[in-house]
Amino acid sequence: QPKNVSGKTGEKVKVTVSATGDGLTYKWYYKNRGASKFLYTSTFDNKPAYTVTMDDTRDGRQIYCVITDKYGVEIKTNTVTIGLPAVITKQPSNASAAIGSTIKTTVSVSGHGLTYQWYVKNYGDSEFVKSSITKKTYSYTMTESKAGREVYCVITDMFGNKVQTKTVTLKSNIKIISQPTNVSAAVGKKVSTSVTATGTDLKYQWYVRNYSQKGFYPSSITDATYEYVMTAEKSGRQAYCVITDRFGNSVTTDTVTFTKK
Repeated sequence: QPKNVSGKTGEKVKVTVSATGDGLTYKWYYKNRGASKFLYTSTFDNKPAYTVTMDDTRDGRQIYCVITDKYGVEIKTNTVTIGLPAVITKQPSNASAAIGSTIKTTVSVSGHGLTYQWYVKNYGDSEFVKSSITKKTYSYTMTESKAGREVYCVITDMFGNKVQTKTVTLKSNIKIISQPTNVSAAVGKKVSTSVTATGTDLKYQWYVRNYSQKGFYPSSITDATYEYVMTAEKSGRQAYCVITDRFGNSVTTDTVTFTKK
């Protein structure tokens, strides 16, 4: 039986059939992509091979052959496709999402009978492994353990041609769940405010400015909560926090004010 064949633009593709019998004749029929009917072509009469130069107009063309022997017995071959090999038209891209959110990346490919296989490597792993995703879009719910995951896709067309995408990285980003708030307390009492955020390997740096000071400066506080004991001199102090994750993403909280009662 003839087989599906592919070729790049300008290349010749050849579909062949082998048959035994007496006084065999061959008639080839074709249907271009999108057409409703097969058409007979006399160009390849009595030839067991159908040969054309590949171009866009012939991409996806379907072909079959009717073979007749000298006794009038007719056999129709199976229908096969000629086409251009798979080509990546748009690569997947790096992406980021907050913990708990869906993250995805997509590849666009031209070709026929495409199948997709994604491969993944988590942050810190040494090798890629085959994933369960066999669609053009790779997606999952972001977690800390899956932050920094690298992925690529291998696409195979109906002719057996394979193309591989570039490798992209899927990172988590930082999402502030609750901002710090303004606080007041009596002199000698503790004032405290906190930020809640999601992300990967988060680091916190608070910046402060006392009343009458012009610029903020980094404090010694490097966790999610900023606190101190209120004094008359520290009333009116302002503070904000810069949060940074493993990937270098950073966000800045609102600026809050601490006042004495």
